[in-house]
Amino acid sequence: MAAKRKSRRAFGRIRKLPSGRFQARYPGPDGVLRAADQTFATTTDADRWLARKRIEMGEARWLDPAEGRTTVRDWSARWLTAVSPQLKHKTQASYRSLVNSLIVPALGDRELSSLRPITIVEWVGAMKTRGLSASRIRQAYRVLSQIMRAAVDNEMIGQTPCRGVKLPRMSQTEPHILTPLEASRIVRSATKPHDLLISLLAYAGLRVGEAFALRRADIDGSGGLVLVDENLAEANGTLVFDTPKSHEKRVLRIGRHSRRGSAGTWRRCPAGRTLSSSSRPAASLCITTSGARRTSTPPWRLPGSPTSRRTISAPRTGRGSPTGTA
Repeated sequence: MAAKRKSRRAFGRIRKLPSGRFQARYPGPDGVLRAADQTFATTTDADRWLARKRIEMGEARWLDPAEGRTTVRDWSARWLTAVSPQLKHKTQASYRSLVNSLIVPALGDRELSSLRPITIVEWVGAMKTRGLSASRIRQAYRVLSQIMRAAVDNEMIGQTPCRGVKLPRMSQTEPHILTPLEASRIVRSATKPHDLLISLLAYAGLRVGEAFALRRADIDGSGGLVLVDENLAEANGTLVFDTPKSHEKRVLRIGRHSRRGSAGTWRRCPAGRTLSSSSRPAASLCITTSGARRTSTPPWRLPGSPTSRRTISAPRTGRGSPTGTA
């Protein structure tokens, strides 16, 4: 009787190793032959593993194992380089600080595919044990979550390990919204030009960085209009000009009371004056230090200042709704 002919395997290859275990190999979508990341006790087990890989490729769910072996350090650097052009300067600095100080030191040498939710839980717990604030921990987790989500979107890993992780709670404090009378008293007691600054924050709805970035050319004193098109923020100890938080310009109307109080300040800030620290030499900043340099921390916001624990925002009317103009 003729010997039974051995059938040819439909997908992949299996070979017996000197150890007695079996190795499975298969061709990826690019035609490159890849070995399984484990060996098998029987050919049946190896066949089942090959069948799963064939289904993954047929359903476009296959991931290149080499991509998953990329380290968190390398992928974080690549991700940060890719997203930085779309970020504001302050956000770039914040992300870079979180990556370099909290993410890479703890997870940088780990491969992306090796991370599990328990890994992230342990990382969060370690930061809490070190005494980091809930805010800082949540910021670091948010950045890592974006990095891992990008790895999923780029088909480097199947799913993000940043899921089901319980984060420390932020302490809840009830803000004190100034009444119109309280806001008026603070404005009257502040020195120039901080009286104008507080007035703009309280009555015009400017963010503090937008107020610091105001230039004489942005002001229409007669019409009571203010163009908000820049924001002054601190990034790595350096003050930088950027777009407003919404990335959009807007025009605000200032009420008659604020216009009367600000007229002197506009006159003290002539359009032709040049500030050495300005990124737009042809236009002057309206709120500066005594040395005519840009500023971001006025005296009324320093720790211990009477208003440092108060919310400078639109005062409320008697019915509890914000006022529109001053």
